[in-house]
Parts: sequence; structure tokens; C-alpha cells
Amino acid sequence: MGKILAVASGKGGTGKSTCTVGLGAALNKMGKSVLLVDMDQGLRSLDSMLGLSEHMAFDISDALEGRVQVSEAILPIEGRGGLFMLGAPRTAGAVKDEEKLRKLITGLAGVYDYVILDSPAGIGRGFDLAVCAAQAAAVVTGSDFVSIRDAGIVYRLLCEKGVSECRLIINMVKIRLIRGGFLPNIDRAIDTSGMRLLGLIPEDDSLLMFSSAGAVPSKGKAVSAFERLAARIEGQTVPLPKKIKPF
Repeated sequence: MGKILAVASGKGGTGKSTCTVGLGAALNKMGKSVLLVDMDQGLRSLDSMLGLSEHMAFDISDALEGRVQVSEAILPIEGRGGLFMLGAPRTAGAVKDEEKLRKLITGLAGVYDYVILDSPAGIGRGFDLAVCAAQAAAVVTGSDFVSIRDAGIVYRLLCEKGVSECRLIINMVKIRLIRGGFLPNIDRAIDTSGMRLLGLIPEDDSLLMFSSAGAVPSKGKAVSAFERLAARIEGQTVPLPKKIKPF
């Protein structure tokens, strides 16, 4: 049985979907079969980020309503054997039945090593649906205090829903500003959010280049960071690189 991991954030603009792709690609590079599921109804993005928009004839709502088999809605990601995507519907509210969704996602965990759910930013009904089958969660935050505070709110909601295995990803880390005292340091981010740290993703313009090209990132500082995160998820002990320890 595979692991169902939700990627969530309290605030928009944290790079949550980028983290979903980066983490999925890193786990896939380790030889794991990975399904990325876009749960942001009406505001889907994974299809565009992965260059699959023109190939996407069906989405998760089609599978839930029995219009197609779920296998018909799942798309392989070119050049990445074992990495797949299941897209969100264009229309917000198309997926409503939490029990049917939970059953579908749980069934997919019997096929893939990892099912990674890209939750919509913030809280509300979309968030509730996105995490309904999650066994664990990675909560993505920026380096700013508001984003970190909101990540803590999401963490508490996840715990209320029984998802207690939650870890913090601090994305787009601006090391110079943290060391200068302009942004909260990592210890404060951990204390404010209440979560243990999964890892830091440094600012890396190459991620934007890959995303704009509709391709999975394959090199760069951020890619190396995602590989460290994936190793930790797999139970390996991986220290933070000294050069990006902004304590």
C-alpha cells in the first residue's frame, strides 16, 4: 500500500504546486511510482506546469462520476517513467462527495508508491476534500511571518482531521534577509507553525524556467533540496547543508 501525502499551504503564493511537482519528481528519481493529483478545482495548475494541458481530456471528476475509468484520466509525464498526473476539473465544486473521493484516492494508493495531493491554498471546503484521504501532509510556507502563521493554522486543522504526521517546508528561502534579521529565522518558523521541519527550498529562478516550459525541473539548487526532502520522507537522515543553514 502506497503513502497518501497532501501538500497544503495556508497562504497563496508559497509555491505549493511547485513543491508538489519537485517532491514528486524527486521521489520518482529514487525509483518510486508517483501519482500527482491536482485537487484545486477551478484553479488547476499541474497540467500546465507539466506540459499536459493539451493532452488532458478527462479529470478526477469524470472518474468519480463514472464517465470514464480512473486509468483513462491519469496521464504519464513524458520522460519520467513512473510519474503520473490526475488533473482537477475546470469547474469549482465539480467534486463534492467526500466519501467517493476518499475511496478513489485510497484505491490509487494500492497502485502507486506515493499519491501526492496538491491541495488548494487556504482553508474551506476545497481543503477539506483535498485532505480527506491523506495519511500525512507537507505544509508549505514562505519565509515571511504571515505565511508561517497561516501554516500553523493549517497544521492545527490537519490535526483535527486526524492527519497528525505533518512536516513544514519553507520555500523560496531568502537566506540573506533571514541572516539580516528582516525575516523570521528557522527556529522561530518551527516554533510559530508548531511543526517539525522537513526541509528548506532555496530561491531558484530555474524553477520558473522549467515551469514556464511545461517541464519537470531536473537540475538546480531547488532540485537538490527536493531530493533531500524525498530522502527524509523515505526515512533517511539527511542534514541541512551548512551553506543554507540560515539560523
